[in-house]
Amino acid sequence: MFNVLAAPGEVFTEIKERPVEHSNWLIPGVVWTIVGMAMVFLLFSQEWAMREISKAQTKAMEQQVAKGKMTQQAADQAEQMMKKIMPVMVKVGGSIATALYAFGSPFFWGFIIWFLGVKIFKADFEYMKAVEAAGLANIVYILTAIVSTLISLVLGKLTYLSLAFFLSEFDFTNKMHFAMAAVNPFYLWFAGVIASATAILSGVSWMKAAAWIFGMWLLTRALFILIGMGQFVM
Repeated sequence: MFNVLAAPGEVFTEIKERPVEHSNWLIPGVVWTIVGMAMVFLLFSQEWAMREISKAQTKAMEQQVAKGKMTQQAADQAEQMMKKIMPVMVKVGGSIATALYAFGSPFFWGFIIWFLGVKIFKADFEYMKAVEAAGLANIVYILTAIVSTLISLVLGKLTYLSLAFFLSEFDFTNKMHFAMAAVNPFYLWFAGVIASATAILSGVSWMKAAAWIFGMWLLTRALFILIGMGQFVM
């Protein structure tokens, strides 16, 4: 399973020639869920991390008040309520999001691999074969979660392994900041691994597959940022 980090081409060539093994997407999903939940609880048990989240929430409500979408009284009441439930909400919400990502991502990227391979490149392989390959690629995300959490703990602030690392303060209401957070070398690595899976299952060159995969990767991130769901690119 972890060979996908060092030699993804060999891994995908091996799975191409045999029947689907569902464990290849189930096990990474379980590992990512366990590791991700542990990282969420570890990170958001830190007082400084909760202060940063609270500060971002307060700023967002201040903007709503300034736009006339919320009264100051309602904002003050919401802020008091958030202080009480935020620690639990962040941990529970983060854990649920982790599980959804862990088991949903293989089916989303599996569909992209299958669609490109079968409909665009005219190859012949089943959808679950693509899900299996995408599940193995998620090992990159597991490594990302561990490394980014450890760096945040060392530095004592929420840090993103991306262009956003160089920001003095990350603004959760700024779309440009989310765009910078999307430029993460680990995410680019993941896209490259997905391109490798697409190329091998489809029987085309990596460059040809990568042109489509990186295009889809950029499109999905731009869409999330534009519709106000920038957290999904981080």
